[in-house]
Amino acid sequence: MIEKIIKIKGIGLLHDAITRAKKFSKITIFYGENARGKSTLTTIFSSLAQNKPSIIAVRETLDGTQDPEVEFRIDNANYLYKNGNWNQGCKNIVIFDSVFVNDNVYSGFEVSSDQRRSLLEFTLGEQGGALKDEVDRLTEQIAKITYEIRNRTGEIERMSDPMPIGDYLNLPEDTDIKRRIQQRETYYQSVVNVDAICANPTLSPIILSTPDLEKVKTLLSVSLLEISEEARTRVIEHMNAHMNEQNEQWIKEGLSLIKTEICPFCGLDLKNAAQLIELYKQFFDDSYKNHQNDLQEQYEIISDNLSDDALSEVSQICINNERLYSSVWRKQITRDLEHPILGESIKTDLTLIRDSVQKFLDGKLAKPTIATENIEIFNSVNERYRRILSKIQQYNTDVQSLNTTIEGTKNRLKMADRQQISGNLDLLRQQQKRHSSPNKELCEQYVTLIQEKESLEEQKKAARARLESFTNVLLGRYEDEMNRYLDCFNAGFRIVDFDTSNEKGLPRMKYHLKVRNQKLVLGSQKQDLEKPGFSNTMSDGDKRTLAFSFFMAKNNLDPEISNKIVIIDDPMSSLDQSRQIATQIALKSLALKSNQLVLLSHDPSFLQSFLQNGNIDPTLVSVYEIKRAPNDYSSLEDCDLEECIQTVYKKNYQLISYYINDPRDIDKLSVVRAIRPLIEANLRLRFQDSLKGANSLGIMIRLIKESSPDSPLRKIVPHLPKIERINSYTTTHTHDTNANGAIQQINDVELKRYAIDAMVIVQGF
Repeated sequence: MIEKIIKIKGIGLLHDAITRAKKFSKITIFYGENARGKSTLTTIFSSLAQNKPSIIAVRETLDGTQDPEVEFRIDNANYLYKNGNWNQGCKNIVIFDSVFVNDNVYSGFEVSSDQRRSLLEFTLGEQGGALKDEVDRLTEQIAKITYEIRNRTGEIERMSDPMPIGDYLNLPEDTDIKRRIQQRETYYQSVVNVDAICANPTLSPIILSTPDLEKVKTLLSVSLLEISEEARTRVIEHMNAHMNEQNEQWIKEGLSLIKTEICPFCGLDLKNAAQLIELYKQFFDDSYKNHQNDLQEQYEIISDNLSDDALSEVSQICINNERLYSSVWRKQITRDLEHPILGESIKTDLTLIRDSVQKFLDGKLAKPTIATENIEIFNSVNERYRRILSKIQQYNTDVQSLNTTIEGTKNRLKMADRQQISGNLDLLRQQQKRHSSPNKELCEQYVTLIQEKESLEEQKKAARARLESFTNVLLGRYEDEMNRYLDCFNAGFRIVDFDTSNEKGLPRMKYHLKVRNQKLVLGSQKQDLEKPGFSNTMSDGDKRTLAFSFFMAKNNLDPEISNKIVIIDDPMSSLDQSRQIATQIALKSLALKSNQLVLLSHDPSFLQSFLQNGNIDPTLVSVYEIKRAPNDYSSLEDCDLEECIQTVYKKNYQLISYYINDPRDIDKLSVVRAIRPLIEANLRLRFQDSLKGANSLGIMIRLIKESSPDSPLRKIVPHLPKIERINSYTTTHTHDTNANGAIQQINDVELKRYAIDAMVIVQGF
């Protein structure tokens, strides 16, 4: 509760408005004529409620000598505005004034989208407001991230061109991308050069006639046991006596030269050697010759098959294969021979084997009848030979497999789609570029922004669902409460289709007004040019009633209303008398529910009626007047409403009197608006008992018509037609515009006639 105002300085007309602190009560009333500072005081409360110093800053006294300064005492704490700032705000203050109407309900002739947005915020209250603030906060964050994404999109598009951004960002990182690109580039070049590549031959297998060393081993192991023992012994003894073991072949060859009985070498007669020669013939019989021929045959086979030319050819095949494979086919099939054979190495190995075998054969040929000794050495040579033959076989198997692959590669290159391969290569390069600095960092930042936006949108979706759930329950109750107040105010229209809508991503209140079973469109005055709408159907009183009903319904449903300080500035502006009474009833109910009611008005009669008709305990009320002070400033002073009512009566009387005598420099509209209050106050004073509670001229007319024959009101009956005409005339000109929005024109001759009639009535019958 506001306990008191301690000071107000340097703000509009309230230049030094507090001579002493003004205590507040449960109900605190401020009366003040128009343009005396009521709106300024309300603005100060609004600034405090929102903790928004700028609202006060723009109202600094133009010609004042005081710096703006305000001090309130609220709930045992001081709230101070000084040096352009509040020390704290007071969020428990809610205000109904022209700013509330303009911000939340309508402005002039239209209901805008922004007003419906503000109305939704007001309606939702603190709990709903927190839910809505969460939606707005997420919306703002999404907008910021969207702006950031939009700013970076151009850079990412240039980076990813010609690939769509989404595809570019989703390219996976590949640690082996460099090798894959190299492979694909090689493949592309192969496709480009397909004719030249396919002109290259396949690999050649090793073609080598391979001697059978097992057969050689068998021959080396043979001894000619079938020669007679006598011939063997005699020949061997003779050879041992006259020659070495290497001369066996010499003897064999020499024996074949004997054609006569004369020695072909020395010419001597051979008769004496006939017996020895016969023994030689037995020794070197057919088996000997055949064995020797077999040995010679194997020798020649080995010499031919493993000749230097043959081995050089094998070596050259290996060298040529390696050269061809390395320069051409390895790039195409990316695999190697599993069992490579180096050209010079195979030649060297086979040469050594050949020479070793020939050496064994040479020894055997020199002494064919004797089995070769140290055959184990030959076996090791033979084993090495078998290993080499196995490698050759494996090599040829590899060559055959590679040739199959090479032929397949040739066919694939011939059938390849160069454009597709080029596209795949470009994709790999884009993939490499995507994950290379600085592109990688830029893309990761961009992806993070997109993920953050998606996360925020999910959060916003959930927050909006919570807000909609809360809002749907609240709006159902709110619609009922609104219509209850409209019925109390005898509005003649109702609220229907209460809902929310989203415009530009932000929630707004959505509703229709139903007048005579027709729904009115809420929009601009321009939209209502060709059909009934808010601007051309609703009177100023209807609009004000609508706004006040919104305010009252919200507070009536507010579970925290008992903690709220409610400030209302001129609630009955543009209202007729019946609605003023309903307003007074609603205000009393609000005063009892709320923590405190602060009521401001320019009409002392309305304020007095509010207190009297509501039977409000005077101890709960404080009344102040915003009075004119020196230098045409205003100050807050204690107030007697009865005296103010009389004072207003005097002012209205003087204004009308001056106008009748000299209309120059007198505002005609002010005169119109003074006529009815003058008659009302006069009749109320003269017929206090009979017109008790009649707070408008319309009610007085009704009571006069319904009065009994013995009622003092019967004295007024003869003048009733004149009073009714005055009431009709002043009602017509109470508003600035007519129902069509046109400015009301006041005829001087007509106004003077009604002014004279009014003076006649108040001066007595």
